[in-house]
Amino acid sequence: MSRLGKSWKVIILLCIFFMVTSGCVTQQPTKNVPSSLPSIYTAPIGGFEIGSAVLDPNTTFEAEYVFSSRNWGPGEVKYTVKASYVNGTYINSSYWCCEYPLDIDQTQLHIEPSSFIAEPNHKYKSRVFLNTSSLPKDFFRPPDWVHGGEFSPVNLSISVNLQDNSTQYANDKMNLEQPRPTGGPFSWNTLTIENCSVMVKRGETSKINITFQHDPLAGLRQISFISSQTPLNVTINPSGFISKHFLEFPSVVTIAADPSLIPGIYPVSFMVNGLNDSLQTYCNDNSGWMIPVNVTVM
Repeated sequence: MSRLGKSWKVIILLCIFFMVTSGCVTQQPTKNVPSSLPSIYTAPIGGFEIGSAVLDPNTTFEAEYVFSSRNWGPGEVKYTVKASYVNGTYINSSYWCCEYPLDIDQTQLHIEPSSFIAEPNHKYKSRVFLNTSSLPKDFFRPPDWVHGGEFSPVNLSISVNLQDNSTQYANDKMNLEQPRPTGGPFSWNTLTIENCSVMVKRGETSKINITFQHDPLAGLRQISFISSQTPLNVTINPSGFISKHFLEFPSVVTIAADPSLIPGIYPVSFMVNGLNDSLQTYCNDNSGWMIPVNVTVM
């Protein structure tokens, strides 16, 4: 090959190098890898930071709402906030109730900001403002405990609309109540375990399903699972996520036994970090509460 031909090859290589480094030639963008997790862990989620509140008359009540875009976006998010009035009575252990929407204008009930452009993997906060003087007069009437207890709570709800109408878990509701002389209502978080009696051979693995349910009166929470100390190898997927009331969050527990592990029964229990309220653990296979998982290694 002549010296001229070699020179042209060098020139071509240098041109290609220059085009790549200067940005004229770009690599194809990396495609999003589909997640194997259910949409409840990947689709947008949101909620009030508190699930219930006690109102005072003639004040402005404020509540913070958090929207987490997770894998969704970019796109526009729009909020609609409404209130409904509940008028109920307990009589002879029976419950009677009716609920109807409240016609409150935007100067008395609104959310800021009510719309914005969301990017993936971001959190956005808005504040809801409610003038309590706009509520029905019966709302602040003292409960009539002599006749079974009349109560008149208000449900404050937020509806979320995404630009492309994608799946979302962002709609939420908060319970607003008048001051009361007694405590309550009381509720708790629940962890349901599919099977609390597990058998696994040495050198092998076994899997069980667990489901977490949020305290109905609690707000949005960032929680994580932790298993008790054990010679077994225990992994939970997913082990951390954003939770909210009225939803179920399933996870898969994988239990592995080392080939050198001595045969026997090894109890495993689960704790949940990030909760402000009590946790009750329930086993489906024996209808028992507060029972650890007994893993029999063979």
